[in-house]
Amino acid sequence: MSQSSPPTQPATESFDGIGQRLALAVLPPLAHLFLRLLWSTLRIRWAREDAERLAQAEDPVIFAFWHDQVFVSSAFLIRHLVRRGRKVAFMISPSFDGELVTRTLRPFGLTVVRGSASRQGARALRGLYRSLSRHGTSPVILPDGPRGPQFRAKAGTVVLAQTTGAPVVPLAFRTGSSLRLGSWDRMQVPLPFARVDVVVGPSLTIPRELSDAERDAACRDLEEALNATRSRAEELPR
Repeated sequence: MSQSSPPTQPATESFDGIGQRLALAVLPPLAHLFLRLLWSTLRIRWAREDAERLAQAEDPVIFAFWHDQVFVSSAFLIRHLVRRGRKVAFMISPSFDGELVTRTLRPFGLTVVRGSASRQGARALRGLYRSLSRHGTSPVILPDGPRGPQFRAKAGTVVLAQTTGAPVVPLAFRTGSSLRLGSWDRMQVPLPFARVDVVVGPSLTIPRELSDAERDAACRDLEEALNATRSRAEELPR
């Protein structure tokens, strides 16, 4: 991680078992190497105007995309944003599995805030808020995570946009050759040398003052924006 990046938030659980300590020592370096090799083969393509628009945006934004594209999106964010100086933060569960993921992603230069929508959600949102407001970090939120229902936006993205004033930038990805995992979201994993098309949707600005009904409507607007961006990606010429 670069010296200018905010520190990774420490884990909230202790992993003292011999098996856990061994797994934490061995698995993350291997996973990091695998991801670095795989992601280096991907042929990522996105529109010049989208690239220029994000490059010129000096203020932090909130990146949002559906949960099934988190694997391929990480390759894009690291290769085309983090390596070019943008600070990007992921929210990762404080569980043991989350610790494995954290130690795998940390060497790529990502900021990690521990928590999830189902565990310590309010604490995680506060961590993302501090990372954005104090360090200029652009957080990543998966509106239908961590367990669905798929393609239904929860309120966390809207609440963070409300409190920070940062615009929400929808992202979508189409991968030419990929596998679908058997998880609830059928996560998409690109095969080596696959082409990945990236679409950046129009940003959404969320008012700071919202009633409960208006917040629900903002969640529906976010769903529509994410689905429209995904449709644009799927309709690109192959």
